[in-house]
Amino acid sequence: MSFFQEFLNQSAYQGIAEDLAFQGTVRPAPQFSASADAAVLDKAIKARGVDENTIIEVLVKRSNEQRQQIKVAYLQATGKPLDVALKAALSGELEDVVLALLRTPAQYDAQLLNLAMKGLGTDEDTLVEILASRTNKEIRDLKKAYKDEINKYHQNSNSTGEAETILFTVSWFEVCFLDPVV
Repeated sequence: MSFFQEFLNQSAYQGIAEDLAFQGTVRPAPQFSASADAAVLDKAIKARGVDENTIIEVLVKRSNEQRQQIKVAYLQATGKPLDVALKAALSGELEDVVLALLRTPAQYDAQLLNLAMKGLGTDEDTLVEILASRTNKEIRDLKKAYKDEINKYHQNSNSTGEAETILFTVSWFEVCFLDPVV
């Protein structure tokens, strides 16, 4: 027992101060250049038959913050949003994954909330997982991202019921759990 205890004491939490800045396994790429990555992606998108491997290679080896910079650089270089170009070039599950990688965490959570409450029934597991596992700051970012998502939804549809329901749910969660009564 003491051998295992000593092993765990020596191996657990080493380097935790460094790890607090990151969640997950993707670390920022060293020698990163958003404009160079944007050019590589543009070439891969325009390649005959679309170079899916290059698209995957670039996007999965960049942190979310770096992918956001690549989106800006791509727009500046080509005049077209990267997500629009990738949506036109890709299809199926690869398209879904690549487009999800281009979203910020708050935008992705907002998309998942929207899908969880869309149509008949509600995916309560997704709602609970998102709303209960995020920090106060992440919930505030999610609320802002969801409002942006609602504005896009309203521009493309006449239906407002689902969007209002989700906004109400997020607001209710924020009031009940993030703004405690003093």
